[in-house]
Amino acid sequence: MNSFQSAIIGFLAMMSPLHAQDVRWKLVDTGILNHPSYGQGIEMRIKPEPFPEGLFDSDNLGDIMSSLCRYYAPSVIPYVQEQTAIETPDFIAVRLISGGGFGRYVLQAYEIADGGCGDEL
Repeated sequence: MNSFQSAIIGFLAMMSPLHAQDVRWKLVDTGILNHPSYGQGIEMRIKPEPFPEGLFDSDNLGDIMSSLCRYYAPSVIPYVQEQTAIETPDFIAVRLISGGGFGRYVLQAYEIADGGCGDEL
């Protein structure tokens, strides 16, 4: 693990509602998302394990999602472009999921800037 990875994991741990809990932020899926407002983009599905109680109601949720986007996007964007027909995605999105098919989720889209996450849309 490099120093950037250590720093992001430390930041995310402090930002989580239960910062004493050892949460792993797992990238579980990537692909193309057709969004009615933002166009066609790349989606990253991320599942925290264990799921922190109160995460979806946390005042820090936006900061957590932005940090996850900045961490994963530089490797996900070229990977999805290589694996699919999307050449110039309109956005990149983070979808935090709480469970399987019947779980809860929150989605946030971002501009793509310099091969990573830009401003929130």
